[in-house]
Formats: sequence, structure tokens, C-alpha cells
Amino acid sequence: MKKIKEIIGKTIITNKKTIIAVIITMVLTITIGVKAATMYASRDVIYDNSSSGTTASTVQEALDELYEKADNGGGSTGMCIAVNGTISYSLGTAYGCRVGDGTIRTFYVLEDNGDSVSLIMNENIGDLVLWNSSGNNEEEPVTALAYLESQTSSWTVDVSLPAGQQIADAVGNTSWTSGGDDISLSSAPWLYDNLDGDDSTNSYGYWTSTPHSSDSYTAWRVRYDGSLSNNFVDDLIIGVRPVITVSKSQLSQW
Repeated sequence: MKKIKEIIGKTIITNKKTIIAVIITMVLTITIGVKAATMYASRDVIYDNSSSGTTASTVQEALDELYEKADNGGGSTGMCIAVNGTISYSLGTAYGCRVGDGTIRTFYVLEDNGDSVSLIMNENIGDLVLWNSSGNNEEEPVTALAYLESQTSSWTVDVSLPAGQQIADAVGNTSWTSGGDDISLSSAPWLYDNLDGDDSTNSYGYWTSTPHSSDSYTAWRVRYDGSLSNNFVDDLIIGVRPVITVSKSQLSQW
């Protein structure tokens, strides 16, 4: 994108006990003055645009406006735009992505694949779903995958469940195996963003695609307490969280 000037955004991300202040300086031909506060492990959003004179009332709308102004101004954007203003392939880097359903959704870099990156969404999509209905993990996550496909049918990008090894690698645990023990994800809180333990609101956890190799009745899931742990495959308390794979040429900065 070109000639992006005069936007100063301040995002404060709160993970219950930890407050991370991120100062975002954006460049656009028109000032929209963004100050946003979002909460990890929460869907609450506060957006202050009092100095901008724009109509945007949420961070979602601010990102929509950013894309619109850049496009109208002759700039170009890829599928995903870096939230902090600079393209990075570091794990946990946040992007706002246009996936084809008319909504800009937040994703985090989960894996660097060379010419592409895998990005995981910041919240579950849809409702609770079984990994599969057979009670046995030998049949793969057919139920969860079918549900994920139904929830993302309008998206114009390949979608999958995260693999257990991707999650483990994201916290530097490259020796993790699918037949091993639970592990902590506390060093990467973005992996359990918007999870709070309430299964009635689909925020207890999300499935990976990986069965437990030492227990034929369970599969691996990310839990609200920041752990990669196993769960019975036919237990209806877990949701799904999309992973997309995007060419690095589709990543843009402000």
C-alpha cells in the first residue's frame, strides 16, 4: 500500500492479568485516528474515534474503512493486512484478513511454510461440535471437519483444523508427540485467545486434527486454561477454530 499517513492507533490487549500496550502508527491520505482496546480471552471491544469524524464504531469497522480508503486511494492490499502495520512472519503476529465472506477477521501467524504462512483465527467459529460421533479416533475428525467446512463455505481460501504439532511447535515444544502428555501454552496466549471456559458460548476450547496415539477414545484440543490436552472425541463441549494458508504475497502492511 502507498502513501498511508497520519493515522495513529493505540491497541491495548488485556489478557486478564497482563496488559500489553501496542502503539500502532499508520499512514493514510485521510486521518481516521484509531484508539482501540481489545481484551484477550474476551470479545469485548472499545473503539474511540472521537477525533476522526468517521462513522466507524468498532475495530472491525475501522479495518473495513482502512481497506476502503487504501483501495480508493489507488493503493493495493493483499488478503491480509498486518495489524501492527508491518509485515512479519513471526509466530503470533496479528493480521486482519478478508477471507471472502464480507468480514475482516483477525488471524495470528501459526506457522511459516516458506512461501506461505498458516494463520489461525482469534476465536472459534459456529457452535460446539464433536470431533467425530463414533467415539473412536480411528475414524479421523470427520464431524469437526464437515462442520468447519459448512461454516467457511463462502471463504475463498483453503481452511483446515490446526494440527497438534503446529500448536506445540508454536510454543517451541518440537519434541511433543501425539502419544505424550499435556503441555502448557502459556508462552503464547494468542493460541487461546477468546477462550474462558464457558462451553455454553463455545469458548471452552477448540479441536486440533490430531488423535491421541495412545488412547483411541480421545483427540487433542486447545483448552481455555492455556493447555494442549486430550478430550473424548464424542464430548460436545469443544468448538472449531479455522486455520488458513496464505501466500506471503497476499500479506500487506500499512
